[in-house]
Amino acid sequence: MKNYLFALLAMGSLLASCHSDVSVSYNASYCKDHVVKIDDTITLKADDEKEFLKKTLASGKHTLTVDAGKPVAFELKDDGILNIAHQEFVVFPIKFSFGSSRENLAVSETSGMPNLLVIDSFVVGNKWIMEKVAPKWKRDRIMQLGKGRESKGDEVGTELVKTDSNQLVINKTWEIGISDEIPKSLEQSVSSSTRSAVAFRKKVMDAKMFVLFASISDSYTVQRLSSWED
Repeated sequence: MKNYLFALLAMGSLLASCHSDVSVSYNASYCKDHVVKIDDTITLKADDEKEFLKKTLASGKHTLTVDAGKPVAFELKDDGILNIAHQEFVVFPIKFSFGSSRENLAVSETSGMPNLLVIDSFVVGNKWIMEKVAPKWKRDRIMQLGKGRESKGDEVGTELVKTDSNQLVINKTWEIGISDEIPKSLEQSVSSSTRSAVAFRKKVMDAKMFVLFASISDSYTVQRLSSWED
């Protein structure tokens, strides 16, 4: 009897550990015009002020229905974005650095080496690449390089990554969330003899918003795709 009870307790503990909670961001403004349900029991809330809200769900398999349509199966393994509105997102690096002064690491630039992205009819890339290298390429090469790629989460953090609009679950590979402001400074421990340091943090942003962000950034250049010859 004792062995049987121990087995039941162990199984219960194992099942509990297999279904830990995860936090997903979703487009709350999309929910103003659509009824979005998880597992046909949880209705995602709309919001008039915030474009994105967070929802805590159990890890594991779920279903999504929009306006009582056909359920779509998905699985949650980690925090991230539940892409109910079929948007493209860009994960890009923020570079923090400081020189000889003993101040917090301060925002100095964003990078995006070595790739560029095609977003709608625009090409967005690191300023050096766009001005020195990309003008030598044809449009087909720009289109090929500009597709972006899936982030595995273990890169140094200096590349641009674009997600596909049909990707429903986007696992978190960033430190600065979709609704988070880019911090002006970053605290990081360094030795007392350190005179300079560099650190990267990744930010996720809606792709269309990233085009606007890049257009006023000193680190990126934005050009129309039609600028390149076929």
